Amino acid sequence: MTGLEDRQALARGIQEARKNGARLKEAGAVVGISVRTLQRWQTPDGDIRPDGRPGAVRPVPAHALTAEERARLLAEVAGQWFFLYLIIDLYSSKIVGWEVHAENHSDHATRLVQKTALAEGIAALEAKPLLHGDNGSTLKATTVLAMLH
Repeated sequence: MTGLEDRQALARGIQEARKNGARLKEAGAVVGISVRTLQRWQTPDGDIRPDGRPGAVRPVPAHALTAEERARLLAEVAGQWFFLYLIIDLYSSKIVGWEVHAENHSDHATRLVQKTALAEGIAALEAKPLLHGDNGSTLKATTVLAMLH
């Protein structure tokens, strides 16, 4: 956002350049604004208006929580942890699989690896990719290791 003082200074500079023979488009390009932007900044009487975005009234989304719902959720989930199970392709940094659970359990990791392998077509590959883990207890669990073998 460009503050009112900066807008006014830019507009004055463009007007000065135009008085000296510069074209509006080129003068705006020098300071980094388009002709249309300058037009939006100007009021009908030629003054420069401030940015209206900070004070804009925006409608509440239809799916937003009510004040009561928000208060209830904040009262119930205080101190609760969530566990993110995430699989990232190390070469492309693409997130290929993820899930969030309220508890840490190896069954979640097993199911996520299976779903991701199916979604990414790993079963059809001759050379299977490597699975790098964080060495946590969830990935070292017997169910995950058995599924991988």
